[in-house]
Amino acid sequence: HDPADVPRLAAGMTRFDVTVGSRYVKGGAIENWGLFRRMLSRCANSLTRRVLHLPVRDCTAGFRCYSRHVLETVGPESVRSHGYAYLEEMMLLVVRSGFTVGEVPIVFRDRLRGVSKISRTEIIRGACTLLRLFLRPPGR
Repeated sequence: HDPADVPRLAAGMTRFDVTVGSRYVKGGAIENWGLFRRMLSRCANSLTRRVLHLPVRDCTAGFRCYSRHVLETVGPESVRSHGYAYLEEMMLLVVRSGFTVGEVPIVFRDRLRGVSKISRTEIIRGACTLLRLFLRPPGR
């Protein structure tokens, strides 16, 4: 993530309890991803948004800013999921707790070094977690 986006992410905290650096709102974009990765991300976000009824376009974005009150109330340690699914479950808990969420556009550029954490195992784990959260939402 581009450190130059941090001030806009933080500025959103004047209006929201959580701000997400989003690839999928107007002005947001992804650079240097192949077609499969783009489709996988779009589909995962669309499915998550619809199944869990989340008002967020980029549910798997890890570039977020949480207010202290949100973290004290929701408690990140209460999330059972791991990987990208952690982000989805945390957002579900935030929304179900009545907090406001805003998105600011970012341009996400693929990493220059290292390897993506997305794997077939991560995709399956994410799908299973989405099903678990749908069938048995946290706190219910």
